[in-house]
Amino acid sequence: MKIIVLYNLPENLNDESDVDTQTSAHEISEILKSLNHQVNLLGIDKKSINYLKKLKTDLVFNLTEWSGKDYIYSVEVLNILQTAKIPFTGSDAKGILVSDNKILMKRKMDEYKIPTAKWTVFNKSSDETDPGLNFPLIVKPAYEHCGIGITQESVVRNVNELKKQVNSLLEMFNEPIIAEEFIDGRELHITILEKDGHPWMLPPAEVFYQPGNYWKILTYKAKWSDKSWWEYDLSEMGEAKLQQKTLNQLEKISVVCYEKLGGKDYPRLDIRLRGEEVYVLEINNNPGIDSDSQCGITVSSKLVNFEFPTLVNHVVKTALTRFNNKRWETPKIGSEELLLYALR
Repeated sequence: MKIIVLYNLPENLNDESDVDTQTSAHEISEILKSLNHQVNLLGIDKKSINYLKKLKTDLVFNLTEWSGKDYIYSVEVLNILQTAKIPFTGSDAKGILVSDNKILMKRKMDEYKIPTAKWTVFNKSSDETDPGLNFPLIVKPAYEHCGIGITQESVVRNVNELKKQVNSLLEMFNEPIIAEEFIDGRELHITILEKDGHPWMLPPAEVFYQPGNYWKILTYKAKWSDKSWWEYDLSEMGEAKLQQKTLNQLEKISVVCYEKLGGKDYPRLDIRLRGEEVYVLEINNNPGIDSDSQCGITVSSKLVNFEFPTLVNHVVKTALTRFNNKRWETPKIGSEELLLYALR
């Protein structure tokens, strides 16, 4: 079978989160070759997106992801593939839009009564603080991913700290800023695959933090920075040991998130547990996928005896089944509809 592994070329070679997608693309390409597929590796930039209209392939393994306001290019990639009726892995244009725009994501969670932390948006520094929110809060850019913009200063304990952090991020990213109640509790990464056409929650992975006087969050440095930086060594990923009651609750929530928030093939939920209460922080409909032992999808996959090649093969088969059943087809999002869909 002809498969194109599609990814966006890194724009900043000094940014490990930007280079990571290219690294994953090369690894997946080699695995697909070992599974006897005819594989082409295709790196694109924003100017070459229209080239995708000319692709001739049986499947696109889509790894493209732009952050910040550039997320619209990730959506446009899916628009083109859908219009050209080229099968692809992962979520469609609307699913990526929900995933990449945290404001829309939170609105959808509220709409479908998915439990999430209380939140508000700051579009400018003069916006009033929502008196209904309880401190501490965590403050983050609305369109970034991979921990970009997240530091130990992201958790704020009062209005003064909140305004300071919001102003800093507004100046740095020039995009809306989300503030939500900080859920101090266990942190889970939940991968959802498909089995027989239905969502399949893998055993949850958990982020284990070292004890200490710091905020237990995955900052950008904790995820990506050199090991000489103190935050990098303070967390590790492992199997979450949970009671069956909690697992049942997580499974129900995972199905709703998968079906209502545009999940396809292998989305990841970032979840916090406070006692028996479950809070869905985010859904990532285009998460990192590689064999790194500190990647939640790797931990969870191994718990169902999926080594990385088996996982990749499963994703390919799921995507092709969806295409053959015509379940993947949705209308593309035009530029005007994109704006309206994001704001409604």
